[in-house]
Amino acid sequence: MNRALLDILACPKCQSSLGLRQDEGHGDRALTGLLTCEGCAATYAIRGGVPRFVDDGNYAASFGLQWNRFRTTQLDSTTGVGLSAERFYSETGWTREWLRGKLVLDAGCGAGRFVEIAAEAGAHIVGVDLSSAVEAAAANVARFPNADIVQASLYGLPFRQGAFDACYCIGVLQHTPDPQRTLTSLPPVLKDSGRLSVVAYERRR
Repeated sequence: MNRALLDILACPKCQSSLGLRQDEGHGDRALTGLLTCEGCAATYAIRGGVPRFVDDGNYAASFGLQWNRFRTTQLDSTTGVGLSAERFYSETGWTREWLRGKLVLDAGCGAGRFVEIAAEAGAHIVGVDLSSAVEAAAANVARFPNADIVQASLYGLPFRQGAFDACYCIGVLQHTPDPQRTLTSLPPVLKDSGRLSVVAYERRR
């Protein structure tokens, strides 16, 4: 993770600041280490450059298995087709020009197909996923210095309130146990003028 991510990280239990200890890495990136809450003293590990605020054993475990096995299937950089970029810009209504320099949250990033698109546009993008798909996502976007992957629950986002310029949640809402709760968990991490784009599949065509 980029050490600068500490500026927006917060304990998901008490919203206090987090300190970084025992970190090892290269330059501005920490590959391993321990995040310690300055309020409640909770600790969270960093493994493989990914801060871990939850365990892998949860309802999304099957998604993690899927995305680690087929981690490059939907990447435009692998397929050369551009379907992910087309979908991303069509469904969010955002442009490359608007994204440049913005701090953006991908809520439910999977293997990072849309993280790649936002990073290529020049956004400072943070992808969050509950499952072990973060392993695939971290590998897929490792080449981008402006991308971070975090393993956390959307019900307990480990970020300061009002941190992000924008958030998108594409094709994730309907897979969560409580879609209404999922939806209401996203606005608090946005700035007052922040943009939110949520896409859910139809129940029927």
